[in-house]
Amino acid sequence: MIIPTLSENAHMALAQLAGGSRVTRVHTQWQKGNSLTNVVTYGIKDKLTVMHILRTGRECIAYEVKHLDRYSLSEAIQQAREILDEI
Repeated sequence: MIIPTLSENAHMALAQLAGGSRVTRVHTQWQKGNSLTNVVTYGIKDKLTVMHILRTGRECIAYEVKHLDRYSLSEAIQQAREILDEI
């Protein structure tokens, strides 16, 4: 479920979700064309979790948290593409 948010709230939610675990920036997936819309994906390997932050330029507009069966960067990137395809 995609959760609408203000910019600072997405990063606060990421910090709270990590709870002291290491957070890694996984990928930035851009919408095709000259669009400023993109999805930045962060991973928390210890928790088998990724957080996708939907942005317009640098302004965060929504985020989505996904729990994975196994930590996979390619799966996280595919999820980011699917988010962009939905909007």
